[in-house]
Amino acid sequence: MDRSNQMQWCEVCSVMCMDDDLLKLHFQGQKHKTKLQMLEIIREGGEAPNTPKWCELCTLWCCDEFAFKQHLEGKKHILKLHAMKKEKK
Repeated sequence: MDRSNQMQWCEVCSVMCMDDDLLKLHFQGQKHKTKLQMLEIIREGGEAPNTPKWCELCTLWCCDEFAFKQHLEGKKHILKLHAMKKEKK
C-alpha cells in the first residue's frame, strides 16, 4: 500500500497532514522546530521557556523566566531580600 497519499500524524504537534509531502513541509516549519527544542530541553532535565516560576520570598508566581528575572531585579523583591538579611544578623 502506498503511504505517500495517506494521512500522516505529527506526534510532537498533534497535527494531521494529508500526505507525506505535507508532513515533510510541516517538519520544516518554525512551530514544529520550536516544539522539538522545548521537548529536548525538558528531556535533558531543564525547564521549558514558558514555565511559571515561584518566588518564595515574595510568595509570587511569574509567568516565565523573563518575568522572573525582571521580578528579581525589582525594588519590592530587593527590599524584601535586604530586610530578610537584616533579620538573620
